[in-house]
Amino acid sequence: MHKLLLALLLTQPLLAAEPVYKIAFRFFPAEGRSMHYHADQSFDDAMVVTDASGKEVDKKPFAAKEEVDYIETMTAIDRGIAVDFTRRYSKPDDKSYKGHTVHFVRMGGKVQATSNGVELKELQSLARGEENSDAEQFGAMLPKQPVAVGQTWKVEPLSLAKSLGFTDVDGAHSEASAKLVGVSDRNGHRIATVDVNFNLLVLSDKDGKLPKPAPFRATIRFDGAIDGSTWMHISVKGGFSAQQKITRKDGKEATVNHDFKFAVEMQTEDAR
Repeated sequence: MHKLLLALLLTQPLLAAEPVYKIAFRFFPAEGRSMHYHADQSFDDAMVVTDASGKEVDKKPFAAKEEVDYIETMTAIDRGIAVDFTRRYSKPDDKSYKGHTVHFVRMGGKVQATSNGVELKELQSLARGEENSDAEQFGAMLPKQPVAVGQTWKVEPLSLAKSLGFTDVDGAHSEASAKLVGVSDRNGHRIATVDVNFNLLVLSDKDGKLPKPAPFRATIRFDGAIDGSTWMHISVKGGFSAQQKITRKDGKEATVNHDFKFAVEMQTEDAR
C-alpha cells in the first residue's frame, strides 16, 4: 500500500514556489538623468484655543492647497543618497522660484539651495525640506528582503520617526506595518503596489516637549516601478493631533489644540 501511495505522490506535479519581488523604488533619477515630479497637496488645521479651565476662547482654522511641479536632474549620488541635483520649477505659482532652476547640494545632514533671483527665505525653506528626503522617508517603510504578494512586514517605528524628522517618539506605543498588495504590468512598467499604515506617538517637536503625547498617523499607497525607472504614484492621507502651550496678549496661559490633516498625491516619471 505504501508503495502505491509513494508512486501517486511522485506522479503529482510539484507546486510552483511563490514568486518574491525586490521592492526597490527609485525616488530620484540616475546620475546624468532627469525625472518629472508633480504633486497636489492639501492641508487643514482646525485650531481651537482653550483657557486654563478647558473653555474654548478662540478658533483659528487654517486650510491651504498647493501644486508643485518640477524637472529634477541628477548630478551626483553618494551611497544611495542624492547629494548634487537641480530642479527647474514650473509650480507653485505664488513662489519666487517658479520658472527658476534651483541647485541643491547635500553636505552631511544639511542641504544648501542656491539660485539667482529667488528669495533667500524660500531657498532656506526648500533646503530644509530636503534634509529629510523622500528617499529616506519612504525608503524606511520598504522591506529589506524580497517579499511575496500578500506578505506583510513590520516597519521599525523609531527608524521611521527619524526619517520623518521626529527625534522624540514613544517607540513602545507606536506601530507601523506594510503589505505588498500586488505586482502587475502597467504603463509599460512592472509595478508593485505597497500599502503602509503607521501611528507614531510623538513626545516632542522642534519647539520642545509637548504637553501630552501627540499621535501622528498616516496611510500611504505606493504604485511604483520595480524595473529601474522612476515611474511612481504615491497617495498619502494622514493627520496629527497635538497641543501647544501659549501665553495670550492678556498674560493668561492658554492651549492651542491642533487637529491637522493632510492629503498628498505625487507622480514621478522619467523625463523625456
